[in-house]
Amino acid sequence: MWLALLVVLVLQTPHEALAIQTHGGAEGLYSHQFGHLLFLLAMVVLYFRLRRHVEWTSRGWKYIAVSCLLFAVWNAVAFLGHWLEELMPSPAFAGGTNPWDRVLVAAPAWKALLFYACKLDHLVAVPAMLFFLLGLRAFCKERS
Repeated sequence: MWLALLVVLVLQTPHEALAIQTHGGAEGLYSHQFGHLLFLLAMVVLYFRLRRHVEWTSRGWKYIAVSCLLFAVWNAVAFLGHWLEELMPSPAFAGGTNPWDRVLVAAPAWKALLFYACKLDHLVAVPAMLFFLLGLRAFCKERS
């Protein structure tokens, strides 16, 4: 049964992934950026509370603390990336309305490099989620 389900899933070809998030108007971006700042602040506060109040012999808390730091870094990188995108002039991007077809053409080299580095924020977000999962799994193993 699992094999049949796997075959059906593999044969299904999606038309578009729609993985790029755009923000409608300034208010969408402002609330999104505010969310990044709040999440960053929450992760920093949680990390320092864990450092002060938690027994560090638990492997789970160590993983959770690492995930807090990585989530904080991810939020800072994502915030910077959104901010850089808004600072660039509109003609800085050439191409169609589809975000996958746009290319950066009119920006200083350092700004373009930093902008594209910030677009790789998933390289921090995925390990953050992994460490959070490892922390939860360690808690489950400690209880049993």
